[in-house]
Amino acid sequence: TRDALRQCLLSSPYAENSWVVATRPENPATDLAALSGQSIALPLNSPTLAGLHDAMPPGVETLFLEAPLDCLQALIAGQADAAVLPALMLRQHNWRQPEARLRAAFEVARNGIAIAMALGEADLLQTVETFLRLRRFDGLLAGIAHRYLEFPREAQR
Repeated sequence: TRDALRQCLLSSPYAENSWVVATRPENPATDLAALSGQSIALPLNSPTLAGLHDAMPPGVETLFLEAPLDCLQALIAGQADAAVLPALMLRQHNWRQPEARLRAAFEVARNGIAIAMALGEADLLQTVETFLRLRRFDGLLAGIAHRYLEFPREAQR
């Protein structure tokens, strides 16, 4: 939350995080309008998703839940037809439970991923920033982001 961010130092973002609308494989939705007549679970208190509720077309029932994991669980349990989740969370779920495969229907937002540390840790922040600069230069961060964090391009079609 915003209050928590005021109580820590953040590194520069080292990767981007996609937020996606996850659905069951049989749901053909490819945009918000296609969710008319369905329900979607949205996590509360996400600055990245601010305004998404206002962008919902008429006929979409919005369920506000505490956290992205609650949204995932609502989708799995059939309490929601779709859920807004970090793409990485969806990917991990599908790796761990391939029989309950969910799909990333489309992307709705992106934000930077940074490393948080306690206020007053200026030396640690400098060390982390140096590490991130070196790993950007040698391509390691790009490789990690490509393998684990990128939103699958086939889901954007």
